[in-house]
Amino acid sequence: MNGFNCHSVKRIEGEKYITIEDTGKLSTPEICSLADRIDQEAVPGQLVTLMVGNHPAAEKYLLNTGFSKHNRTVFYRNPLKSLPSPAASFTWKKVSDIGEPLFKEIWERSMEGSPNGESNQTMDEHMDSVKQELGKGYEHSCLAIYEKEGPMGVAMPHIELGTEDEGRVFYFGLIPEERGKGKGTPVFTETLRRLKYDFRAACHVGSTSIQNKPMLRLFEKTGGAQERIVTAYKKQK
Repeated sequence: MNGFNCHSVKRIEGEKYITIEDTGKLSTPEICSLADRIDQEAVPGQLVTLMVGNHPAAEKYLLNTGFSKHNRTVFYRNPLKSLPSPAASFTWKKVSDIGEPLFKEIWERSMEGSPNGESNQTMDEHMDSVKQELGKGYEHSCLAIYEKEGPMGVAMPHIELGTEDEGRVFYFGLIPEERGKGKGTPVFTETLRRLKYDFRAACHVGSTSIQNKPMLRLFEKTGGAQERIVTAYKKQK
């Protein structure tokens, strides 16, 4: 891609968006060239998002070419070496167990009041994003969490595409009435255990908005260490 390896970045694309991540190995000129290339490839109606680290010159270029600066995202890495046994008993149900409509309902409730801000995508679009990014077998990652008979939230552990053992969590969240009860840490710990033992992940790479203090604390409580901070630059075509 214009003189550099396009495989060094991660591209996520759907009908209404193109998102470029993992630009950390690119120089400022390469980031600017990449922005031009993606801008040309995007079609009307798509939202282009570039995740970029500390590149003041690249930021100036992006802002001058129609991109707007949005939230910063913090990345954490967890080696999954010391994961305590689950302290509470929760039931995990795949999307295939409860059906996609109910899963999307629980997921939507889990997104209510999120510090990450409201999404402009519908739940059908969110579900399509999961299927596209996770690919075949996505249903093994779409898990609804129950305590007794009631839903608590959702977790979506998976192995990052293009890697053999890099664990990710596409989404994690509890419904509003289950927050603030000390349940987040044990549920997320169990999510990491599933990454390690069910998906055979060697590590977990997690990310969230710098505004999402509860999730940042959760990463740290469960053994994660901050790795990098990137900024989102967006342009609506």
